Amino acid sequence: MVESGLSENVKLLDSSGTDRTDELGFVESATFRFDEAEEAERSVGSGGKPVDIRDSTVEFTGSLTFKPTTLKGLRVFGDFTDDGDGTYTITFPGDQQLEQHNELKGQFDGNNVFSLRDVKLDDLTVEAGLDDAVIVEFGNVLALDGDVQDGSVSLSQPSDSVLQWTDAEVLINGTTVGTVESASLSINRNVSSEYGITGSTGGDARKPIALVEGNYEFEPSIVIKVQDERAYEEALDDSGTTISIQGDKSKQSLSLDFGGDGKFKFTNAKFTAEDFEMQSEKDTRTVELSGTAEDAEVTGDI
Repeated sequence: MVESGLSENVKLLDSSGTDRTDELGFVESATFRFDEAEEAERSVGSGGKPVDIRDSTVEFTGSLTFKPTTLKGLRVFGDFTDDGDGTYTITFPGDQQLEQHNELKGQFDGNNVFSLRDVKLDDLTVEAGLDDAVIVEFGNVLALDGDVQDGSVSLSQPSDSVLQWTDAEVLINGTTVGTVESASLSINRNVSSEYGITGSTGGDARKPIALVEGNYEFEPSIVIKVQDERAYEEALDDSGTTISIQGDKSKQSLSLDFGGDGKFKFTNAKFTAEDFEMQSEKDTRTVELSGTAEDAEVTGDI
């Protein structure tokens, strides 16, 4: 029978073997890939044609997209602390080694499962857009090993409601911004699959030996409906009658706030106003503020 997706299920097991899928929310999509590389070997006198095809490294990758009910599930990407007063804090320490989750599993037909093992989540994006559900995306999932197995994946759906755009408030320095059309807050850890000559044989010799963290990138952005000069005051850090380039702009915070369901805050950020487009079609004008921040945290009610 040709599959239509009715058999599909996804599960993420953390480093202790605990299923974190339900806490993350409703699964929107997932991808699994065994990215094998091949190299054409050539020789003088071969008439330009390859003389052999060599198997090279393999990278185990995937992605996960959820519709969250709270932001607590973001603990899979940061350091989680129970604050002891009914609230939590998730931080992203500079010396942090990402949690290496036991397994990401995805059932794709009646009795077959993709399995990615020893998994790190490389990046995180939270998006809130006009008239839409909030989306959490782990766009690049890396693993040390993977295969296709016989089996199935059971999944229980969350009991709470999906976070909506109407649940959100966008704040700059703790103050509500004007009319926001969308917000996107991203953290990238720049994880790489590393390889080596290990003495392993067969397919194992082609697999990664480690998943290594790189530099953090904290990148918040919002799209604002233009009503006045507010967006350029924030971007250029100038509230004068004439808004102009400053020698050293102040650092600001930007938050996507869902109240007790979670607050995602980027700190010490500076922003740039992207292109403002004038055109013959008369429609609502928007401008995007894209930024770079030094840090971020997630807080909320347990």
